[in-house]
Amino acid sequence: MILKGLILLQWQEIEWLFIYILSLSLHILLYLCLFRFLLQLGCVLISFMIICELYATIYCSSIRNRVSMF
Repeated sequence: MILKGLILLQWQEIEWLFIYILSLSLHILLYLCLFRFLLQLGCVLISFMIICELYATIYCSSIRNRVSMF
């Protein structure tokens, strides 16, 4: 009876350890997905900033060319 209780207690500890490891791995997976999303968002924002900078440079140079014509 005592041995059966100890085996049951150890099984519950193993079960809780398994749940803890599963929970920890899910948290790590969630943080990796969040990091990947933020990294992609950062790449999109940097690309957008570069495109805006190029557009502003081209627009300003075209205005300078028009002004220099007069």
